[in-house]
Amino acid sequence: MSDESYLQSLIEQITLNQPVIQGHIQREYDGNLAAFGRAFLSDSPPHRATVLRWVSEAHQGLPKSAQRLRELANTLDVDPFVLLRIPRAIFKELCAHSSWITQWGKYHKSLTFLSDLIGLGQEPWPAAHLAEHYEGEWQSWDLEYIASKSEPHLYTLYLQPEVYYDLESEQVTAKKRQNQVWYIAVRDARSQGDGLIGHGLWRPFGIFFVAAETEHAPPMLNLLNLGTGEWETCAQERDCFGVSFFCGPGTSIFRVASLHAFEVVDASDDPLYSDCPVLPYRFPA
Repeated sequence: MSDESYLQSLIEQITLNQPVIQGHIQREYDGNLAAFGRAFLSDSPPHRATVLRWVSEAHQGLPKSAQRLRELANTLDVDPFVLLRIPRAIFKELCAHSSWITQWGKYHKSLTFLSDLIGLGQEPWPAAHLAEHYEGEWQSWDLEYIASKSEPHLYTLYLQPEVYYDLESEQVTAKKRQNQVWYIAVRDARSQGDGLIGHGLWRPFGIFFVAAETEHAPPMLNLLNLGTGEWETCAQERDCFGVSFFCGPGTSIFRVASLHAFEVVDASDDPLYSDCPVLPYRFPA
């Protein structure tokens, strides 16, 4: 079997993430599939039977186009990536048999967006058009790292997912966003004035997200390493979590981006964050 045929066979095993879909329908529509079908956000919505097929727990495929996957994600107000249910063994094989220049839409049209997210990227990264139907722009945070002659530096980034307010309940209550996704990439840089200026292409190396594995399960922090295919998880019970990665040996800029708001927390000397879960990005020596 050729590499392309093998990659195609792997992608055919990706399905829609029904726990995410069903959980949203249960929370927002009291489990009423027909009500969700009527709420579908699109200028030219698909037939209601098509929408109901997508949200059926028996459905195994993906929407036929990138536009339809985006519209489904937009209706659910989630990042399209979290709608993909990828078995861990399949993810590891996908990483081993793909690269930064893989054209994902060639294997399934609905996955076209992945080329703009995990492929080599120009500035601005991530691609601006992917955020048009969300907040209008990516929410991002940059770390400028100046290399030194010392050992590479292990940096731990602490984040808080978006907090929003439920204005429809009797009392206004703060809620943490569920199913939020972040992407992380690095770019070479050089000193200019008091700061750094990036040059070259962005090189994405990871995806991490908070989501429940089943409809009634607690949320889990998932860290996906695009370089090694590792997929690590831990319970996400606190308001924040940490992601660690090595900086060096070159001067560089790291960027973390999400379609939804988030806050970067300075947890270095704060005992409140001492027991936040932390997952590391590891790379071969």
